[in-house]
Amino acid sequence: MYCVFSFKSRSETMRFYTAAQTAAPCSIISTPRFIGLGCGLSVKADYKYYQALFGVYKNARYNTFLGAFLIENGGGSVRRLL
Repeated sequence: MYCVFSFKSRSETMRFYTAAQTAAPCSIISTPRFIGLGCGLSVKADYKYYQALFGVYKNARYNTFLGAFLIENGGGSVRRLL
């Protein structure tokens, strides 16, 4: 399982990614089609790092945040976390 943090703005995606790298291993990915939201880029990390990434999100202001999603490998199931 992994989590994806999505934003409407590419610049906010990059800002979150830069901050998130200090808290957990993560990567920038194309927003999965089944989420269907945002600027086309999202930040992805293993679900075990969700709490650390949630802390990054809470400690900064992101005006274009769309949500955090839990995705089972292969895109079988998507659940909104935040």
